[in-house]
Amino acid sequence: MAFGSGNWLRIRAEGVQDSRAAALEVLVLGGQPIGEPVEMYGPFVMNTRAELTQALEDFQSGRLGTIPPNALMPHVPDPKPVRTEHTGI
Repeated sequence: MAFGSGNWLRIRAEGVQDSRAAALEVLVLGGQPIGEPVEMYGPFVMNTRAELTQALEDFQSGRLGTIPPNALMPHVPDPKPVRTEHTGI
């Protein structure tokens, strides 16, 4: 989704969330539009379906490397997140 001058984004959560965490986290990134097609599946984002298929095959075959079992940790929310009231956004 691309926004231009004067566009805005509203983010809202339902009162009851189907989740183990009560908090809602949102990540909004900015930058110039890439002007290219985008195909996505799970964490994989490529330009074509063929590239996406190749990335999935590479992942499933182990060609993208491995993550040691003790390298992952549960997500821990930031106790002091940046809030718009503190940034002037």
